[in-house]
Formats: sequence, structure tokens, C-alpha cells
Amino acid sequence: MRTVVAALLLAAPAHAAVLVDYGTVPGSTGLTIAGTADQFGGFAAFQPFTVTDPQGWIIDTVTLFGGRDSDPANQGASLAFYAELAPSTPDFANPIGTRTAFFQNSQSLSTIPFINVTLPQGRYYFGFAPNSPGYLGAWYASQMSDPANRAVTRRLTAGTYIVQNQTMTMRIDGVVAPAPGASLALLAGTLAYARRRRV
Repeated sequence: MRTVVAALLLAAPAHAAVLVDYGTVPGSTGLTIAGTADQFGGFAAFQPFTVTDPQGWIIDTVTLFGGRDSDPANQGASLAFYAELAPSTPDFANPIGTRTAFFQNSQSLSTIPFINVTLPQGRYYFGFAPNSPGYLGAWYASQMSDPANRAVTRRLTAGTYIVQNQTMTMRIDGVVAPAPGASLALLAGTLAYARRRRV
């Protein structure tokens, strides 16, 4: 039994690595995150990125600079991943691994856990959206800039997307997903070795 447990532990990821790092030091501008009571109809913001590894990634945490200015309903904001539906268009109707965040203020560095969220190879967006009409907050742009990965905003009342000039503060940590069947193969090999030792 001890041998089997050790094999399973060896098959698990040892420590987190960086999938995406657009920088976590804010620049002088940001994007407004607002509920539907906002005069512009409310906005959510999304930062695109790509998972290039064929095996995909298992996400651990996301770090960003931003937060809230007001949240009278105390419902926080939704943070989630979205697959790309079309160029510059996240699949907003199908979030992946949604987390509710209650930020202390609008200017802080926050790390949000996304334990065991798996993203297969492909194009994605990380989104920051209000959970109530009275929510008002901000997500700050990074001092770094990547023209190939500019943020987009969604006008909540109209459902339209607008490509922005900024790349947002965002670092995603996790591990490359193990190859399909890797853990089972390791376990089978360990059991076979254990049987040979008993002979």
C-alpha cells in the first residue's frame, strides 16, 4: 500500500509554474468594471491568452492589480476563464471555473485561487465582471504591452465587445497537465514491480 501511494504522489505536479505573465505592476490607466446601473450600461473586462501545450494546463492561481470602489449589495465580482468563441470574443455564456471575489479596495494586488481548473490547448480569456448593478471597480493595465493580446470589454446591456489598447495586469500560475494515462501507467508499473519483488 505504501508503494502505491508513493507512486501516485510522484505522478502529481510538484510545484506551480507560470503559464502567462503580462506583469502585475500597474500602469497609469485601467478599465472600469461596473454593474448595469452605470450610465454606460455596465462593463466587464477580459484579457486574452493562449495555452500552447498540447496536454493543456491545470490552473493554480491568477494574480491581478485592481478591485472595487463600491459594492453596496456586497455580491462581489465574478472572475472566470472563457474559451474564445470568435476573434476578440470570449464565450461569455459559458464561464470556466468561476470564482467570486470580494476585493478590499480598487488598488491592490490580489491572488485568486483556481484550484483544479483545467484548460485544454487553445485560446482563452480571463474575465472580471460585476455581480450586481451597484458594483464599481477597476482592473489596471500593465506597464507591459502586448499588441497581440489586447484586452476587450463587454458592454453588458448590449452584449458588444470593444478591443482596448491595454494589456491587463495578470499572471496565471499552474502546471502542465500530465499526459493522458500517465498516472495509470506509473501505477501499473509500480504494481508490477511490487509483484516481482514478492516472487
